[in-house]
Amino acid sequence: AIMVVANAATDAVLVLYGTHSLGMSDAAYPLLLVAYSVGTLVAAALVGRANSRLRGGGAMMVALFGISMTMLILGVFPYVTAAIPAYALMGLAGGTWNVLSATRRQRRTPHGMIGRVSSAFRVVAWGVIPLGALIGGVIGERWGIPAVYLIAGGMIAVLGLVVFRSFLAGEPAFRLRAPAGEQVRGGLGGHAEGEEGDLRLV
Repeated sequence: AIMVVANAATDAVLVLYGTHSLGMSDAAYPLLLVAYSVGTLVAAALVGRANSRLRGGGAMMVALFGISMTMLILGVFPYVTAAIPAYALMGLAGGTWNVLSATRRQRRTPHGMIGRVSSAFRVVAWGVIPLGALIGGVIGERWGIPAVYLIAGGMIAVLGLVVFRSFLAGEPAFRLRAPAGEQVRGGLGGHAEGEEGDLRLV
């Protein structure tokens, strides 16, 4: 929820950030979104390699602090020459986070509850977007648009410090129950094997 609030706050002031803080024209400020989209496409191509090298949790922490860093850069250096590459890096980090966080959530959820857990996640995530937009508007009006990025980046950095140890801890084994005498293969992150009892994903 903290991530969603922070992102919603910056999204709410994006147009003002581009046109007022950066001095871009109405036709030019969408270049920030283009840069973000390019970063997301690069993340889609590289996230598998990052996950295999950094073992999931490590890659997620790099992505989380990457998002925080780019927001802080946008707040400290409100210039077009800094904003466009920063948005591209934010797209790279954000795309990586989205893929790995969804994978981690599904891997840690019992198979029969994936639908309910995913629905609850979306209710919370979408439900706090208006709150984040409201906070971004209030901060921008009182302390200026760049302050929204500074505070949002700081929130995400604090979140990263709080969850750092738990995300780097080993993934718990996921256990399934199979009918007696049946062997199951395939599954999340590997294959399941065994007979007449608990199956352990490896």
